[in-house]
Amino acid sequence: MIICDVMMPEMDGYSLVSAIRQDPKTSWIPVLFLSAKGQSQDRVKGLNIGADVYMVKPFEPEELVAQVESSLKQASRLIQHKDSRGGDNTPKIQVPFDVELTPTELRVVQFVARGMANREIAEELNVSQRTIESHVSNMLGKTGLHNRTELARWAIENSMA
Repeated sequence: MIICDVMMPEMDGYSLVSAIRQDPKTSWIPVLFLSAKGQSQDRVKGLNIGADVYMVKPFEPEELVAQVESSLKQASRLIQHKDSRGGDNTPKIQVPFDVELTPTELRVVQFVARGMANREIAEELNVSQRTIESHVSNMLGKTGLHNRTELARWAIENSMA
């Protein structure tokens, strides 16, 4: 769990939490803001940015301990729930959060996710096979993925197909 202030010297807490939430390696970590900034707009901004808890200074130490314990119990319950569903623990395909596909690329990736070959996709869209190869290559470049299989999996996991 990360406990931080909103007002810090090098980077404010909002920026820190945004960075934490954008990185797949850290996005799951519970975050608690402990700040003197106690106006409603500050608390709402902190929670909307991604903090799990926002406490205002001065605070009671017992409340801090209770909030930390509550957040950790919630994280534990979520993990147990995921495990009890029997879902596989295979991590999702990770791509940069700001990838935007063109409408044509979105159609192509939907066909790729269905297992269609470039030739079949070209026939379906009435374009050349080379055009489809170019779209697939562009999407691989945008996403940082290595092959069509990863591209298809990413599309399926993100409800694009």
